[in-house]
Amino acid sequence: MANTKRTAPKKAQTEVAETITGAFEQAKCEQAAAQVVALFANAEVPDFITAAVMDAIGAASKIQRIGTWDNEKEDFSMPALADLFAVSKMLSLDKESPAKTLAAHISAILEHPETPDALYNDIAERISDFSSDVDYHTPEMIERSLVAYASRESRRKGGKQ
Repeated sequence: MANTKRTAPKKAQTEVAETITGAFEQAKCEQAAAQVVALFANAEVPDFITAAVMDAIGAASKIQRIGTWDNEKEDFSMPALADLFAVSKMLSLDKESPAKTLAAHISAILEHPETPDALYNDIAERISDFSSDVDYHTPEMIERSLVAYASRESRRKGGKQ
């Protein structure tokens, strides 16, 4: 009798790996939530730090539409805070650089192995229209291209940039 090794179908293996990865990421987010709550409990942390963290959590919470405050406990909801951290990995609260955030998202689409070919081709073609750089997939190059394009368009329309 031949010795055969039975393996789960590729899709099932991928689902198991994604479940394990998801659980690991969720555990890291729960740990981060606990660390943030502990930050507020530490009397040695200056008020300007806790105020900045509170502002950032409030802004992310509003953007993601996740309530992080537990009114009954008058404290953060740990599960909600962990969920906020989990969905906010690429969220930028930097109001100064929308091109940087957009560039990161465009780069992620271009570099993702499951991006459909038609979408990849359309985005890559548009980026290459205003960037002659060979390595236009990096967030930094895409950001430069977006900023340069916006500047040219502004000048073309007679505005200031």
